Amino acid sequence: MLPALLIGAGLGYVAAQFITPKKATSLLNLKSPVKGPAAGFGVCTPARVRLHGHLLANEHNPDKLMRAAGIYSQYGLEPQAASLVTKAQDVIGQANVAAELVERSRAGDQNAIGMITAIRDSAAKGSLRARISVLLVEDYINEHPVLTPPPLLSPVVPPPIAN
Repeated sequence: MLPALLIGAGLGYVAAQFITPKKATSLLNLKSPVKGPAAGFGVCTPARVRLHGHLLANEHNPDKLMRAAGIYSQYGLEPQAASLVTKAQDVIGQANVAAELVERSRAGDQNAIGMITAIRDSAAKGSLRARISVLLVEDYINEHPVLTPPPLLSPVVPPPIAN
């Protein structure tokens, strides 16, 4: 083990002393960084368009949407960043309504139960917004389960009093 470490350290020293950045590029066949508009700032490449479309169509996590909006903003793609922020705000609003519907249905509100059923049926027909709403309802139910008291054990009957 020790000889391998010494050899590795020796190679690192040799590389640091004798390979300059210019030589390293030619030795490793590395391309120099691209400068100017081809570098990607402000350019919406096909991969970025696909990712943006995927996030808008399929993502329902507002934190992930906001992080993606920050990344798009850093690349100078303000319209895409703004649409992701709007989508995140919509999802937060949907999550609040989903939480309200779940709590109302747990309290026995028949209208809330009917609305959840209608959302589920609409999602089964293929509505994207309804599919996201169903996921948000399921997320809320899983994160906030109904608290039930523990089951009672058989009642303890005191022994009869002897006369």
